[in-house]
Amino acid sequence: MPGAAVEPTVATPEPDANQAEVSAPLIPTTREQRYIDVDFSSALIDELLTTANIPIWDSNRPSVLVWMALQDETGNRSLMTADINNDIIELIQEFADRRGLPVLFPVLDFEDRRSLNEDLVWTLNEEAIRKASNRYGADSILTGRLHFTASGELVGLWQFLFQDEADVFDGFSTDLREYLHGPLARVTSQLASYFAIVPESATREMVQLRVDGVGSLQEYSSLLSYVSGLGLVESVSPAQLDGERLELRLGLVGDAQQLFELIALDRDLLPIEGVASDASDVLHYRWTR
Repeated sequence: MPGAAVEPTVATPEPDANQAEVSAPLIPTTREQRYIDVDFSSALIDELLTTANIPIWDSNRPSVLVWMALQDETGNRSLMTADINNDIIELIQEFADRRGLPVLFPVLDFEDRRSLNEDLVWTLNEEAIRKASNRYGADSILTGRLHFTASGELVGLWQFLFQDEADVFDGFSTDLREYLHGPLARVTSQLASYFAIVPESATREMVQLRVDGVGSLQEYSSLLSYVSGLGLVESVSPAQLDGERLELRLGLVGDAQQLFELIALDRDLLPIEGVASDASDVLHYRWTR
């Protein structure tokens, strides 16, 4: 029609059969992450272990101080340190966390190095190792030497000091984790067999515990909570209170010697007046918490 505006037409190209079809980008979907929080009743677990007559190892466990001397394929020796041998320390800590074993590492400051060098550790010099370890107050000492051979083998020797005994045994592997976890499993089993209690076969005994330094209601409550939490203590009853001295009657799943050694793992109760490890009728301590 004359004078009428002509609408432009836009040509739509025919689709090319060889051209890949482009689809709109997918919008990522967010998935809800769910977790399960599980709490275990230690009392019920202990009851199940008791029913099954399985030895129970109290959560108050002996500490292990670890010294190591390392030798490379050229014969150079050095003490294990956190800044250089962090892989070894992490593997030891990995085992300790999994098995609930308290491990300590020497700080290797001037005092340590003056008392104990890599050659003394390498030869497993018991006297020097015990002397250098005194400052840490550990309940046991594990000393190892490790030689990295040119062929990739790990060869060494271990010494475990617990109380007055020294246990020496070989170490060999081609895997570092296996080389370290083997002796750790060995000493853990040794400590567990010493401190763990089989409830059905354990003797029952009543012990009088005398504690000085209980000067407030809070200290009284803390002491009762501590004593009640000791694994072999079955019952606690106050027997006498005289000023800052408290006497308790303890019913044990075990004997007085085991109680003495269990308390010695902590620093909350310190023996006084020449309390002997063979345990007389009264165990006498001072509350230090």
